[in-house]
Amino acid sequence: MSARLVAARLVKAPLAVATLLLVLAACGGGGAPGDAANPAAAGLPTSRGEVWTLDPAAPPDVQVLAFLNGVHRFVFKDGEIYTATTRLDTADVAGALTSARLAGDLQMRIETQGTQPILVFSSGPRGPLRPYEAPEPKP
Repeated sequence: MSARLVAARLVKAPLAVATLLLVLAACGGGGAPGDAANPAAAGLPTSRGEVWTLDPAAPPDVQVLAFLNGVHRFVFKDGEIYTATTRLDTADVAGALTSARLAGDLQMRIETQGTQPILVFSSGPRGPLRPYEAPEPKP
């Protein structure tokens, strides 16, 4: 091996290590959820709530709207709605279990017809909700 090739490798190794350390440092704190390093996670539910999903038999327009806004499946616990790790800002609305503002001027409400919960969008589409059932694990 030539001296030039050895010198090039010796220069590249510390540079690669320094780059890796900078990338790891930029990834953020290693704190547990809910601690001072991650205060936003402190409000996430710590136990299971009710997981609801839009009924697959719901009209296509409500299915598309729910999916695009991330509310096709959500946790409804203590009057709050969680989609993945996002808590939606809810509000009390007459005749609804809860209501939340989505992107733009769109709002969603959860109403009941008898014992059936219904997802209703302010733009008109509505569809039935049902408890989510996780698929059976594959052997």
